[in-house]
Amino acid sequence: MPNKEKKKTNVFIAILLILVIILGAPLAALTFTYFISEEFQYLTNEFMSEFPLGVGRYFANLPTREEKEKIKLQIAKHYVLMDIDRIVDKLTIIRKEDQQLFNDLLVIMNGMNSRKMQEVNEILRSRVLEGNILQRTLKEIHNEEIAYVDEIIKHITSLPISAAVAEIEKMVVGGKLTNEQLDLFFRTLDSQVAAKYLIYLDDKTTFNIMRNLPSTNRNEFEKIIASIDKKYKNLQEIADIYAKGSISEAVNDLTNIEKYNINELAVIFLQMGVKDAAEILVHAADNEFILSLVEAINEREILNSLRDEESKSFSKSLVPAIDAFRNFEIRLNELSQIYEEMEVAEVADLMSRMLRRNQIFKQVELPNGERVSFTEEQLVIDILNNFKHNLIASILGELDTREAVELSQKLIIKP
Repeated sequence: MPNKEKKKTNVFIAILLILVIILGAPLAALTFTYFISEEFQYLTNEFMSEFPLGVGRYFANLPTREEKEKIKLQIAKHYVLMDIDRIVDKLTIIRKEDQQLFNDLLVIMNGMNSRKMQEVNEILRSRVLEGNILQRTLKEIHNEEIAYVDEIIKHITSLPISAAVAEIEKMVVGGKLTNEQLDLFFRTLDSQVAAKYLIYLDDKTTFNIMRNLPSTNRNEFEKIIASIDKKYKNLQEIADIYAKGSISEAVNDLTNIEKYNINELAVIFLQMGVKDAAEILVHAADNEFILSLVEAINEREILNSLRDEESKSFSKSLVPAIDAFRNFEIRLNELSQIYEEMEVAEVADLMSRMLRRNQIFKQVELPNGERVSFTEEQLVIDILNNFKHNLIASILGELDTREAVELSQKLIIKP
């Protein structure tokens, strides 16, 4: 008996297993299809809603295709009015939970505002790429390049332009700046500063940099360089005007930084020549201004040499020339006081002999080989310019007529 019961049990289990296999496989397939196919879901819900009791009510309460589409449209209308960053955040959350809903919302929202959604799509794509190890590695490399170039920019921009140009050339030759880094360097720099570097870099280096830059940057730099060159030539023309004009006007305009900045003054004075510059600057009361100007002129001379322009050793000679004019001014004031206390006839006789002789009263040789010379005629003229009108008239009256006329024409008439 026990064996018969055991056999019946085994048969029952076998039949049950067969039924599970026969019926289970299709049910599993149907269940899988239900969750991956929206179309199949709608058909199944509609079919199951006809079942009696609770089963039918459950499926009847599920949203229909039309209802779901209406809800999607409402969500899309709400989202599309948001800022781009908020739209991206919302859609990113939806994509993690329901890829199909995410895709549907994208289609609907693209139809509502394609321009806005283009930016949204680009951000969403970039976020997907960020998860890719290759893209992450590339981004890390790019960030390291940016950090490296930023450090170089801080170092380079802390230097005067001439030293900065030399440092850039050194880094390029030494391989510390690749073509890609050099390109990033000039695109990151302030445009005005970058253009100045490009003016004074080696022609080959400048050509390679400009060739690799995007056209927008290249065009901008070309305009700035043309503007700088135009301003430089204009300042040189202004220098010629001051050199030929009134010394008093030049002193008023060129011994402070109200009309021209220190770098503009450096260009102007460098164009004039050492003696003309010193004669103007001797009237500058601020020694700190002169020191700053000499430094700016020295920098300008170095920059000119980078452009293969003639170097005049101007800055090295300017201070000695100013000192020579200052010493002359001191001696001039001393003699003016002495002559004022002398008899008019005696002063006139002394000045007449100095005018006829016209020897060099004082001479200073400058480091650049030029000489600053002060003649007796100049000394006489400058002394008379220190006197009052009535004393000048008295002295001129004692002189020979020809000497008096020639001398009066050279005097500065004070108001």
